[in-house]
Amino acid sequence: MTSPARRPYALRSVPTALAWSVSTLLIGVACIPAIFSAERETHSETSDSVAAAVAPYFRAFATEHAALAPDGRHVAFDDATDGVVSLVISRLEDVSSQRIVLARGSRAAVGVAQLAWLSPDRLAFVLRNNSVGTLDLASGEPRLILHQNDLDALRPAPLVGVRREVRTWSPDMPTNSSSITPAMGVRTELDVATAIADAQAQSNPFDRDSSRRLHAHQLAAFILPDLVSDDTLRVEIRNDRDPLDDHLEESARLIVPANTYLVASPGASPPDLADTTLDTYGQYQITHLMPPTLVLAVDPDTNKRRELLSRSGVLRVITDRIGNPRLLLEADGMRRRWFHRAPDSKKWIPLASVVKDASRLRFDVAPETLLDRRSIPLGIDYDGSTLYFASNVDHDVFALRAVDLSTGALKDLELAIERLDLVQPTDLYRDDVLVFDPHAKRLAGVRFGGAHHGTGWLDEEFAALQSGLAKTLHPRRCRILQWDTTRRWFLLEIDSPGAPGGFHVFDRSGGNLYACAERAPWLKSDSLAVTHRFTFATTDDRKLSGTITMPKAPRLVPAAVLVYYHDGPWESDAPVFDRGTHALAALGFAVLRLNYRGSGGLGREHLEAVSSGWDRAVAEDTREALRWCAERFAIDPRMVATLGNGVGGYFAVRASQLDPENIRCAVAINAPYDLVRWCEERIEGQRFRPAMRRHFFGREREALRDSSALEAASVSRRPVLVVHASDNANVPVTMGRTLHAALKRHVPASTYLEIRGEGHGEWNDRSMRRLFTELGKFFNATIYYYGVEVGPAIVAPGE
Repeated sequence: MTSPARRPYALRSVPTALAWSVSTLLIGVACIPAIFSAERETHSETSDSVAAAVAPYFRAFATEHAALAPDGRHVAFDDATDGVVSLVISRLEDVSSQRIVLARGSRAAVGVAQLAWLSPDRLAFVLRNNSVGTLDLASGEPRLILHQNDLDALRPAPLVGVRREVRTWSPDMPTNSSSITPAMGVRTELDVATAIADAQAQSNPFDRDSSRRLHAHQLAAFILPDLVSDDTLRVEIRNDRDPLDDHLEESARLIVPANTYLVASPGASPPDLADTTLDTYGQYQITHLMPPTLVLAVDPDTNKRRELLSRSGVLRVITDRIGNPRLLLEADGMRRRWFHRAPDSKKWIPLASVVKDASRLRFDVAPETLLDRRSIPLGIDYDGSTLYFASNVDHDVFALRAVDLSTGALKDLELAIERLDLVQPTDLYRDDVLVFDPHAKRLAGVRFGGAHHGTGWLDEEFAALQSGLAKTLHPRRCRILQWDTTRRWFLLEIDSPGAPGGFHVFDRSGGNLYACAERAPWLKSDSLAVTHRFTFATTDDRKLSGTITMPKAPRLVPAAVLVYYHDGPWESDAPVFDRGTHALAALGFAVLRLNYRGSGGLGREHLEAVSSGWDRAVAEDTREALRWCAERFAIDPRMVATLGNGVGGYFAVRASQLDPENIRCAVAINAPYDLVRWCEERIEGQRFRPAMRRHFFGREREALRDSSALEAASVSRRPVLVVHASDNANVPVTMGRTLHAALKRHVPASTYLEIRGEGHGEWNDRSMRRLFTELGKFFNATIYYYGVEVGPAIVAPGE
């Protein structure tokens, strides 16, 4: 239930606030229970009250990033309030601060995306518009060294396909308001760049997706961590899409008037004019090739740039600790392959040819092996030859292992925690797992993600410090982010599943803790719901885990409970602050988030616990979790609603169909109505994911057909709100429309909401607020409905 952020602080934030990680998406759904009274609230009152209740949870965080100077004298953090994006530099010795304004506008457009100190007196930053700059403390003036225009210039020129057809306009088609419409009979030649810019600014008749996708490949800039120095800044520029997506080329249709011809560049000659009437249109296929991935060394004083890498088809790059590219992840058709280059070589060779026993370790990935036992490169140590990787070969979980790239031999290192994966099963690479000490120049620890958020320290001093802080700050969670050269000053991130928290600095010499910045200062801790983590064994000794968030002010006692199902099913719900969960709790609901069987991050035994009958297994896990929680928390296990995103939305519908006595309603967001048909669906631009789904779900196809939410619509008894995003490239919007139509025929109270301009995850705040308002109205009308009709008044005789 998280939102669009580069790091998971929201409902893993929709549509990853559905996380909500839509990478991964938790979608936040807010509801408001009806007040059981003779008078119902009016439509406007209900809408206004829901919108007012959820709005504070879907504001952009004021602060998202912080960085400690290597000498410990300063800490920097971003601040985005009232439309102004600033850097705040605090001097720790005297707690003085200075604020430097970087830009004016929304955080989503120009907020800070990354901070890194180049030296004790110079800070580097990346903005969300992908501009890269530096700030010298002496002058206090920020200076941009890379602009968005620099990134745009890296895109290859689009390829213009053959003019395929001329289509006649009819009254039911949208009119073309484009400024490129020429006068009758006048031959017009238009270069592609101008046509694309016009289509984006205007409307594109016949293909509503065209203008959105005409610049499909978006480049992003990243400062390479721990590789900065006072005189050189290393920046990676690449396509910022998920490496599981199909990248190499993307196409979109562009519609122009019939007497307009596209040319590659101004001055080029188009074909002969075929038609000069204004009631016809021509169609072109515009193809964008994937831009090359670059690694640049930039002098922040002179802005001189030196290319360390420029290569097409690269999805991710791993550099050594001095910034030289050493490993590449490339797309090779349906496969994802790793390549290695030795420090003294210019030749890239397959990693599989370097590592001994590579065929068993399986670094390369195909759709049929993604969820199998395999290994994932993570990073290279300061010695330049040790490659750390995560592997569940020979283990139930993804453990930390290492190989010597100079010899290809495995090293004697295995770090594993029972039932906790170091990475998620669908990861191809993670840059946030290894924690290096840039001062001692060695690996200090590893960070666990997914179903567990914590750090395993290899450095005994840090392990002892972490233990002491955890005891002092309990129940809040503390992460050590950075430290100075003397290990006196430590930058901490302090939060919990029940609060967004913020950044603090700990002075170990005096034992003092200083607050730097809160993420959401408007969310007061005394008003937030309390989130409890749980792990328990079911009646047949299966282990299940998750969180339950209890409302401060439930509408009924015991409280109605909403069960949220994550996407995947191989994803997981992490114990972090989730905006959507707390928005729901603010409306009086208890929220149960369950890592049901088949969830990722908890080892292969849990991942492979279901081979068929997915819907029934998840429904059974839900009943077990509700039973267990009802014995310990004030919830009503007979007053339940289910909701989820993606496959989680499918589970939500099936739960209401399988257990209508206890599940009162359901919300399906971006849900496939049938797993087999979803696997067979032809989705433009999607090849890897559908092939992976076909392999994963295709083992018991007939059993999956028997679990179709669409086929079971005829026996459905509970209302379902189907929500779908119009631009969803993972689950086509037609699936949502079809599911709603089938449910509506048999349960008239079922309804449909389509969100225009959004995809499978990471919806913007405006869409989330609209979603939550509509969900509130739906839950208000369904979850508290007892089916009791009010009859005429009867006077009872007295005794």
